[in-house]
Amino acid sequence: MLGPRFESQRLEFVGCPTGFEGTHSGSERPVRTLVFHKGAEFYRFRYREGDEAKIIEVLIEMAADPGLNLDWDDAEVLTARL
Repeated sequence: MLGPRFESQRLEFVGCPTGFEGTHSGSERPVRTLVFHKGAEFYRFRYREGDEAKIIEVLIEMAADPGLNLDWDDAEVLTARL
């Protein structure tokens, strides 16, 4: 399940969003990590290779959230790094 874990000014998303676990035949897909620093905040996204579209959905939700410091420009930068 995907969820925020707050540690002072750090926000970390670990795992897969609920319902996004999916199935995969064959060997286990590699886990990728996407890291982004903005000011005093640190964002880390961990996802399985092939789940990039799901991370983009999460970035869209985060960019739309006025309570987070991650904005649309940041989401664009992170999407380009996937």
